[in-house]
Amino acid sequence: MDGTYFQERKQIRKIRYLPKNDGQFIYEGHHYELFYWTKDGWTSLGKQTATDNGSLKYRVPSQAILYIENLTLRKKGKTFFVTPDHEIHWR
Repeated sequence: MDGTYFQERKQIRKIRYLPKNDGQFIYEGHHYELFYWTKDGWTSLGKQTATDNGSLKYRVPSQAILYIENLTLRKKGKTFFVTPDHEIHWR
């Protein structure tokens, strides 16, 4: 064997890197619901499906504490907030 493992050459058009995580990631095609904390408890900002680049777009109140759920996996997310430079999670 000459070290070739495939029978024919194929062109790779796209490589996507997904870091190892505990399921707390935005996956293309999955359904999510984002919440923010108010004096009355968690309030939903709505449900969305992640786009092909794994993103969601919400209008979030400034300085809000956020919580996201993956409805597809039925997995509860982590509490976090976003600053202009960072995303900070509580464990």
